[in-house]
Amino acid sequence: MTWLTQPNPCPGLFYGTFALDGLLLRLRLSGGYLNRRQGKTIATLLEQWDLERIQVTNRANLQIRSVPKAPSLEVYQRLQAQGLASHNPHLDHLRNLMTSPTAGIDSQELIDTRPLIQALDAYIQSHPQLSALPPKFSIGIDGGGEVGIGLRSILPWEHRPNELQFSAVRLDDGIYLHLPLGNDTQVFIAPENCVPLVAALTKVYLDYVNIQQSTKKPRLKQILAVSYTHLTLPTKRIV
Repeated sequence: MTWLTQPNPCPGLFYGTFALDGLLLRLRLSGGYLNRRQGKTIATLLEQWDLERIQVTNRANLQIRSVPKAPSLEVYQRLQAQGLASHNPHLDHLRNLMTSPTAGIDSQELIDTRPLIQALDAYIQSHPQLSALPPKFSIGIDGGGEVGIGLRSILPWEHRPNELQFSAVRLDDGIYLHLPLGNDTQVFIAPENCVPLVAALTKVYLDYVNIQQSTKKPRLKQILAVSYTHLTLPTKRIV
């Protein structure tokens, strides 16, 4: 059995990353969700490889270290069946979808972000062209609760900026998602427009990269920084 995709600087599941203690595999849990059935699948896999520990990264990934060899096709299929692996290996390099670890159980949150995370994950999984996005292209949704993500945490060392960071806010006529896009654009969207907007922005980004034909893909915030010098943005816009 060999790896299913080419190695990437960012650790993944379908290609091996060599570390000082051996091979490293990274499982990306969309939104950081892990149910009991998935936990048992991972525990069984660790027993099969005679490993005792697993790491949790600051973006809610699970890392398995000292893996003895490339996983078998049966292992990949088992992980995919449990929702622990992308059904398209070429999408595996994309960063995890981020949300609060207390989503859905926080009495202070303005919106339960879990349905949006699931919808975004389904969109990404069904659009293989998004494999052209760079590994650092990340998306986060903050529900406005007690535990914030992105830049809303009161502890600076917890800040994890995302390329697309949606943050729930309360306006006079309801709950919206604020989308600063690196600078404060004062753009607010209805939650149901989140997935269509991500679809539009990723398409624009990929179209731009294809036209430029640069060897190194720029960050979205770098493109926007150039755009801001030529645009007059509205003080507030609701979509």
